[in-house]
Amino acid sequence: MRTLGIDASGSRALLLQSGFGRFEILQTIDNLENLPPADRICIALSHIESSFRNLTVPTRDKKALLAAIQFELDDDVPLTTEDMIFDTITVRQSREGSAVHVALSVKKIIHDTIERYQKLGIDADIVTTRSWAMQTLLNRVLAHVGAGNMQESPVGILDINPQHASLSIHYRKTPVIVRTLDTVDAATLWKELQYASLMCKRVTTHSLSEILVTGSAAHAFMPELEQKSTIPCAYLAASEAIGQSEEKISSTIYAHALALALTAAEQQTIQFRRQQFAKQKIVQEKKYRAYSHLIFYALAIACSFALSLTVQSSVSSQKLSNTRLQVEQTISRIFPQIAPSVLRNYAKDEKLLKKQINTLQAQQRELAQIFGAAHEPALLFLHRLSANLRPEVVTNTMRFSFGSPNMPYMKGVLLRSVELGFYSQARDMDKKIADSLRYVIKPLTAGTPEAQGDGWKVTFTGKPKEASDD
Repeated sequence: MRTLGIDASGSRALLLQSGFGRFEILQTIDNLENLPPADRICIALSHIESSFRNLTVPTRDKKALLAAIQFELDDDVPLTTEDMIFDTITVRQSREGSAVHVALSVKKIIHDTIERYQKLGIDADIVTTRSWAMQTLLNRVLAHVGAGNMQESPVGILDINPQHASLSIHYRKTPVIVRTLDTVDAATLWKELQYASLMCKRVTTHSLSEILVTGSAAHAFMPELEQKSTIPCAYLAASEAIGQSEEKISSTIYAHALALALTAAEQQTIQFRRQQFAKQKIVQEKKYRAYSHLIFYALAIACSFALSLTVQSSVSSQKLSNTRLQVEQTISRIFPQIAPSVLRNYAKDEKLLKKQINTLQAQQRELAQIFGAAHEPALLFLHRLSANLRPEVVTNTMRFSFGSPNMPYMKGVLLRSVELGFYSQARDMDKKIADSLRYVIKPLTAGTPEAQGDGWKVTFTGKPKEASDD
């Protein structure tokens, strides 16, 4: 795979060929015009365009990890979720939890950066941070020289250019401190190194073990740094990251470009070009790779389709079984007389089930006509009762109950007997009530008035007199 790392700060680029764990520099470029074709292009945000946090989260679950990181950022970063974008790298995990490097930036900065490069004809595949790119380069350098354990002690990378400089400190394969300088002179660099050394001791509880110097102006300041600094200083041997000699690449000038090219070749890296910034790209490949991918995708689709059919069939069968059980329970509850064998086989012989239901409904209608057709509904009886009460009857209804058979599928309530209780403050009001009730109740039986509170209670019973008898 051909990866292109572009160092925008120095207008330099480097084309790297990677495959089977080996790397080869194909071309170093001094300007960003007419760039060679590449499979992946990587650019980086500057230190002032991005930030990072190193968090230790007491979990290894991915969802819980992401939720904890989001909570920490909401509490610590003065940006809203709509304005902020972040990406994470899990550096290491243990039983106690996970150590995570979180890089974050502002969505508008990502948009403007991508748009600025697109105007130059560069459509980057990866937008990362400069601190993580240098961490990737440092991992390769230390691994190549067999000093991977050096990352157990803090290592500084001092990038010196004519107009600006930066110092990043890396500890346990993670960038921990980044400092930028707009003024480049010996006094400022020396002061910055002293301050960074104190910060490193406070953040990591360890002193700087070594300072690796790079950049186009590194040679001008290296002798003075070696003379004044108590911390060992050396050039960042960028070429050692890919196992090539210094004649192939200037380790001080193209370090950032190589770091970005290595970052693009990594399977896992900080990547801001995702979500709404994801690149829509069609890769032109060789025919045999296209055919192999086509066959692979076709097999994957076929397997997915077969799995989908199996799952849908299982779900549909389960739903059908549940629905059938509900139907059987409902029919059995409404028509308990239906034979269980007919109910179990209704799906095979729906006509037989329908025939039995129609027969039962016809029987219910006949019973309703026989036992209830000649009787009056309760509301009509109440209407006649209120119409026949004389105006001089002043009373309150205490009790009003009817007896009626429990007949299914019959409209209205069929009256059989009636019991009325009245309350009146007048002792002789029962006679007037009885005279009114004789028109609607026959025969009428009047109870003995009973004293209740300040008044009298009297009860009447009998059978309702049909309206047709009047």
